Amino acid sequence: MLLGFMGDFNATVESSEMAELITELDLLDTYAVKHPDQSGFTWDPGKNSNTGYDASPFWANGITPRDPLNKLEAQFDRDMARRIDFVFLSYQFNPNMIKDVGLVFNRSTNGLFTSDHFGLQVVLKQLP
Repeated sequence: MLLGFMGDFNATVESSEMAELITELDLLDTYAVKHPDQSGFTWDPGKNSNTGYDASPFWANGITPRDPLNKLEAQFDRDMARRIDFVFLSYQFNPNMIKDVGLVFNRSTNGLFTSDHFGLQVVLKQLP
């Protein structure tokens, strides 16, 4: 029995792939349940300097340029904040069971971020 799953899906909830996944498995998008009018960006190049490593026009060695398609993808990653990390719950959960959902690790410590993504924390009131 699937109760829930989470991860970096590299797709937004508006994408056809995510919409199909959510519909077919009848999933609750925990962030959307608690914050329907907030963006909740987990990838934000405007706020998180770590995104620059993935969004570089060069490969990890910093010297070899990426091919044109990868350069285009890196440009997108440099410019577009989006919510691509999710915690989903299955149909056994009622939305009222979700106590709180919030972004974590979304502030730097001594100028450093934990990851190139902001984390997502879900607190449940009870289990089904």
